[in-house]
Amino acid sequence: MKTLVIAASPRKNSYTNVLAKFAHDYAKEKKLDADLLDLSKTPLDYFRGYGEEYSKFTIETINAIKDKYQLLILATPVYDSGFSAALKNIFEHSNYKELKGKTAGFIIMASGKISSLLVQEQLNSLMNYFGIYSNPKAVHATMEDFDGMNLKSEAIQERIKELVDSSIDMAERLS
Repeated sequence: MKTLVIAASPRKNSYTNVLAKFAHDYAKEKKLDADLLDLSKTPLDYFRGYGEEYSKFTIETINAIKDKYQLLILATPVYDSGFSAALKNIFEHSNYKELKGKTAGFIIMASGKISSLLVQEQLNSLMNYFGIYSNPKAVHATMEDFDGMNLKSEAIQERIKELVDSSIDMAERLS
């Protein structure tokens, strides 16, 4: 199953990107055909409307999400009670009709659990609009799960593994 893990924090040193890398590394361990899109290293052009000119990287990335990947693991920080603008930008570039039938799992990094639940609901609503199936078992991480920039929480590590495994299973069953 072709899988894309999206690290949707624009910050260079972010907990979200550590979580996304863990998910990507686990997917590779399982011998999955998985790629990592780190939006702190390779940001997409901001969506300015259809008919505008965008970089080759932006066009190729949006086309790959549409044509190449069946499973998306979306890792996002919580900013002001919402998911990152970098993640929203991907969906602004995308035609909702072309993503229908894909599957998504969520990894949400927040300062507290309540804001994670709000963002999970926002992501569920966005996925519903695009016709993307959402794995109901999201991972909710906080700064307490880290020691510096190292993911110390074994419980979160296991939850990420379960998310990847159950999202693959879900995508296979739905395809």
